Amino acid sequence: MYSSIHSSSSSTPLYDVIGPDDPDAVAEVDIYYIPTVVHVVHNGGGTPSFLTFSEAEGYITRLNNDFRGVNGGLDTKIEFILAKVDPENNCTNGVTSRRSLLTDLVVTEGSSQSNPLESLIKWNGSYLNIWIVNSIENQAGNTVYGFSSLPTLINSDGIVIAHDSPPSTLTHEAGHYLGLFHVWGINSGCFENCGETDDENDDLNDLVSDTNPALGPTNNNGCGPSFNGICSGSICDDNDIPFAVEPYPLENYMSYAGECHTTFTPNQVVRMRYFLNTIYEFIWYPGYIIKKEMIVDQETKFHKDVNI
Repeated sequence: MYSSIHSSSSSTPLYDVIGPDDPDAVAEVDIYYIPTVVHVVHNGGGTPSFLTFSEAEGYITRLNNDFRGVNGGLDTKIEFILAKVDPENNCTNGVTSRRSLLTDLVVTEGSSQSNPLESLIKWNGSYLNIWIVNSIENQAGNTVYGFSSLPTLINSDGIVIAHDSPPSTLTHEAGHYLGLFHVWGINSGCFENCGETDDENDDLNDLVSDTNPALGPTNNNGCGPSFNGICSGSICDDNDIPFAVEPYPLENYMSYAGECHTTFTPNQVVRMRYFLNTIYEFIWYPGYIIKKEMIVDQETKFHKDVNI
């Protein structure tokens, strides 16, 4: 089960429809590079206490493969790089380790609660913080794979995942971090959760016009194209007109069908790009200043090649 922390009010752009014609959604660079820090939180003895740098790096590699469409999905032109410099301008490999009982978390799903790990360790400034913990449960005792903050007008917390979560969990939560909702939408109930795919009905589902309608979460019973979601033939709109019979978007990273995940849609990319250009404009760096060997520029705080 995935989760997300909804830490915004309805007055923020988070709940607006953002189309490709929005000037704030136009690509400002060819590739958006996001400096990232991975915090491994452990209990001193068990998993993920001995998560190696290579293993932590593997999470970022998989995240980048998904976001850059390496395995056949859409290339979002968004890439995550382990930080080379910490907030005090010291060299780092972008991975930290902390011992804490918070490695076994209990969360309230869908609440506006703050991330309890923030008080343990968080790098403020131009970083995406990712915490890897031993386990996450909701108050009912059900397993939660991960959760994320959503973009707001304040500094968002970051992403938390369990160390044994399915491979695409981090990609799913990064989608939330960059402003995406689940494919079935924001609220519960037929009307809110089962929107059409045309622009006039974006606000009935996930605020994205090119994801197929989905009435609610579903786990997959196969990833074949013949599988239809529970929206098929449903009479959900306010004019009692059935929604078109569309395959449930199992392949979308914002569904719950993790084994089927392969891609984002073009308009999901537009939406993520909008939040990178606005709420997260402080966090990403233009590609031309990202090199393999970097130092921090004391004036701009950008990571720059040592030869520049």
